[in-house]
Amino acid sequence: MPIPDVELNRIRRWADRRLPDEVEDRVRIEVDVGRGFVAILECRPPRRPDMGPEWTRVPVARLRRAAQSGLWTLDYPDRNGRFHRYDAFGFGPSPLVDDLLVEVDDDPTCIFWG
Repeated sequence: MPIPDVELNRIRRWADRRLPDEVEDRVRIEVDVGRGFVAILECRPPRRPDMGPEWTRVPVARLRRAAQSGLWTLDYPDRNGRFHRYDAFGFGPSPLVDDLLVEVDDDPTCIFWG
């Protein structure tokens, strides 16, 4: 089931506001949309010219929406880029995607932003 446009736009606005404009040449927050999920990525330019023009894209979090219940769950990536449910840390599913974005922003476990 696709992500509703209202919620997808909310996530994209959050990503656009996450960093000040003056750092956009050094770091960006992007979202990748899949079937039933949105991945939040931290992107950085190449460190050296010989690395090519492509920015690196490191996963920060994944927001998943259950098709039947409409509840959102939050996942975090391990060092190998595999995602795991964040509810092991006491944060359960929510009907509001904003709850997940606040948790990623606050990052009380330092698992998203370090």
